[in-house]
Amino acid sequence: IPTLFLDVSLRIKRFTPSIGRLLTLRQADIDRPISELSLKFADTALLPDCQEVLSRHLPMEREVWELANEIDNESDPFQAKLKPGDLRSVSLDSALSDQKSRCYLRRILPYRTHEGRVEGVIITFIDITNRIHSESQSRRLASVLLDSNDAVTIQDLSGKIIAWNRGAERMYGFSEAEALQMNIRQTIPKDAQVKVES
Repeated sequence: IPTLFLDVSLRIKRFTPSIGRLLTLRQADIDRPISELSLKFADTALLPDCQEVLSRHLPMEREVWELANEIDNESDPFQAKLKPGDLRSVSLDSALSDQKSRCYLRRILPYRTHEGRVEGVIITFIDITNRIHSESQSRRLASVLLDSNDAVTIQDLSGKIIAWNRGAERMYGFSEAEALQMNIRQTIPKDAQVKVES
């Protein structure tokens, strides 16, 4: 896991080889303040988040994107032209449309000594790209089903309705709120119900 250790002054103390590649760090960057480095890193919340973790001693998480393609962004305070491998905050739609983009869960934790004293922060980047793409695809499919003109219902094994789309509302005449309180058997007209002999 790409990991970066900063002291209480937010100076780089150690880092793993994988984060060295991700943030273009070199061994010569040890003891430099992270704010002085030109990391091509446009996550403007990084430094404030580190300060908050140091003051509150509570972990923080945030999603950040690494874009594979070059993009122009004149308003970016860190870099006018971002290059491949740059990390930045972007809209989910634009990042998901670029299949080479990677999404990371950036987690900041307080770094404690054996005595429990906070001596800095540990920053890790966990690749969650596959999860983000799967969730996006699930949302798109759910949206298609919800807005479909065809009636789509989902029931559990006992017949209790757990999903009800707009097509089902039009076909059966029950709102989603009403249907979610019903069993699917209640949607069948009484004269059409088959009586089961015991």
